[in-house]
Amino acid sequence: MRTVAAYKVDAFTDRALAGNAAGVVLDAAGLTEAEMKAVAREMNLSETAFFLPPEGKGDVRVRFFTPTGAEVDLCGDATIGGFHLYAREGRAGSSGGVVTLHQETKAGVLPVHIHLSGGVPERVTMGQAPPKFKPGPPARRAADALGLPANALDAALPVERAYTGIWTLLVPLRKRADLDAIDAAAVSDSVLALSKEQGIASVHAFTRETRERGNAFSARHFAPALGILEDPVTGTASGALGAYLVKHRVQRPGERIVGEQGDAIGRPGRVEVEVDGAPGDPRAVRVGGRAVVSFEGRMVLP
Repeated sequence: MRTVAAYKVDAFTDRALAGNAAGVVLDAAGLTEAEMKAVAREMNLSETAFFLPPEGKGDVRVRFFTPTGAEVDLCGDATIGGFHLYAREGRAGSSGGVVTLHQETKAGVLPVHIHLSGGVPERVTMGQAPPKFKPGPPARRAADALGLPANALDAALPVERAYTGIWTLLVPLRKRADLDAIDAAAVSDSVLALSKEQGIASVHAFTRETRERGNAFSARHFAPALGILEDPVTGTASGALGAYLVKHRVQRPGERIVGEQGDAIGRPGRVEVEVDGAPGDPRAVRVGGRAVVSFEGRMVLP
């Protein structure tokens, strides 16, 4: 009988059963792609990360699958959670300071920084792909897809497609009440249709009206194109949003940008974003946060 060690790690939080839950398999070298998809389906989390031996210049290769079997190029929560676990299991090779590893992903070879104290991971920061942008649909089209009136959108900012590893549509809203009012199940079909029209994986709605003073944005993330009704806390889209805020001069390069997500569905998390570049010209993005292992066990394979 074959088994594989599988973990559930809650990312972008310092307490279990909050933030975004990701599946992690640290020793996936013996698994076929079909078996990885089956494990991801059984874990039934937004994404499951599979750690594999490197094929190129990285320290480890990571593949990310959703429960529907879709493979995504990059995943923030599964990276943060996965490398937290990687370090917790003693694989980062240091007792203190910052250890930098490089993960080979379909979005490129990207750095991961693990902040350790006494061998215990305290925080993980991941580099993302260089930001790219494309025009989005008319604001009214985006509002309709989210079941909102057109005047719910923030006219000071554009609806825009953004990429730091996965293409998402950024939709700025004026009020947090409108953000919280979105019914993910009710708008799933319209968001899916919009995603197909725009060639994107997801829709990331946000507002600058936050729950906690000092935070930069509150957000919700809808990805029915990937089989995900709503993702609790989304690292890749948060990185894209951080770059967007620098592009549109809402934030300055080098500032620590903190985002809120998951509160509306009972899994609050906080994402830290850093953007390098020049005012109006984001060039490099890092996303970080804490993580907690909330479940571990062995899965029997057929």
